[in-house]
Amino acid sequence: MVSYQLTKKILCIDTDYDDVVKSFKEGREPVYTYFEEKGFQCVFAQGKDANRNNVSKLAMDDEVVYITGSGHGSDASFQGHKGHDLFKKKKKGWFSRKGYLEKEVEGKIVHFLSCNSAKILGIDFVDKGCKAFLGYDEVVQLDPDYNPIYSVCDSAIDYAIADGKTALEAYESAVQFYKDTIRVLNARNSEYLTFGLKKNLERLKGPSISPWGTRNAKIPSEEKNL
Repeated sequence: MVSYQLTKKILCIDTDYDDVVKSFKEGREPVYTYFEEKGFQCVFAQGKDANRNNVSKLAMDDEVVYITGSGHGSDASFQGHKGHDLFKKKKKGWFSRKGYLEKEVEGKIVHFLSCNSAKILGIDFVDKGCKAFLGYDEVVQLDPDYNPIYSVCDSAIDYAIADGKTALEAYESAVQFYKDTIRVLNARNSEYLTFGLKKNLERLKGPSISPWGTRNAKIPSEEKNL
């Protein structure tokens, strides 16, 4: 039996063209350092590079095992630079515009910090072969002063995935991190922060419920036997 080392790539997508998405991107930067410390290769599509052609090409790489992104979104789309669609569910009909390709998400775990994308797009990902999707099914709340704590709580998903946890465990890690943060901020009487965090916690979706994938989905081990 022969074993060989797998190259595990993480596709990291972030936009920064307005204050909202810029705050998301800045709050997520430590995550990428952590992935690299764990032996992953981060492949970036950020700023102007967060465009449909580039992201599609990168996502098609068989070595990409996890896609994590932040940006604006809608029920059926996740958006990149200047609000252009990166992933969009194809509408039915002869004249509908082309959506994403199944191979872009097939066999991968996907996590988006964006408004609404869990509602339709995330479920469509799973229908197209995505192992699990984690994201939000309504508007993501944000501190008016762009406090990074909002993206830090969400990043608990990425840290758990990097540690080899399952998609369900990653979801549960984020839920617990949200709850712990809310409890600390409540003790400090930071009601304006806790309100938004509570809303985001309510709106976070993942494979604890069947439409968003397989509970025990996880990234492949480092070695594969032939």
